[in-house]
Amino acid sequence: MISKLLNHFKSKTSDSVVHSEHDIRLAAASLLIEVAKADHELSSDEENSLISVLENMYDLEPTEKQSLISLAKEKSAEATSLYEYTSVINEHFSAQDKFQLIINMWKIAYSDKQIDRFEEHLIRRVSDLIYVPHVQFIEARHIASNGTL
Repeated sequence: MISKLLNHFKSKTSDSVVHSEHDIRLAAASLLIEVAKADHELSSDEENSLISVLENMYDLEPTEKQSLISLAKEKSAEATSLYEYTSVINEHFSAQDKFQLIINMWKIAYSDKQIDRFEEHLIRRVSDLIYVPHVQFIEARHIASNGTL
C-alpha cells in the first residue's frame, strides 16, 4: 500500500509539461489581452499598444502576430483563472523577462491615458503570481507611465 502511494507521488512529480515556444508566447499574449480588456472595453489605443508590445517582445511576421492575438483573445475568453498563463510564465521566463512582462502590462494599461482599478488589480495579481517583487511592480509602473525603456 505504501509503495503504491509512493509510486503515485513519484509519477506525479516526474510528469512535467513541455511547452512549445508558441505556448509560451500565447501565455504572455493572453495576459496582455487580459489587461487590455480588464476595464471591460478594448479600445483602439489598447489594441495598438498590444500590437506594439508584441512586436517588441517577439520577432513575428504580420500574419503570425494577428494569429497570436486572435488565439490569445480566444484563450482569454475561455480562461477560468490566471494560473494557466502564470504557470507557463513561471516555468519559462527569467526574472528579467517577468519584470519586462509587468512593464508591458502597464504600457497597455496606460495606453488609453487612464488606469482603471481593475487593470491595476490584475497587474498586481499577476505580479504576485509570477513572483515579481513589489518594488519591481512599482518600478514597472513608473517606467511605463514615463514611456521609457
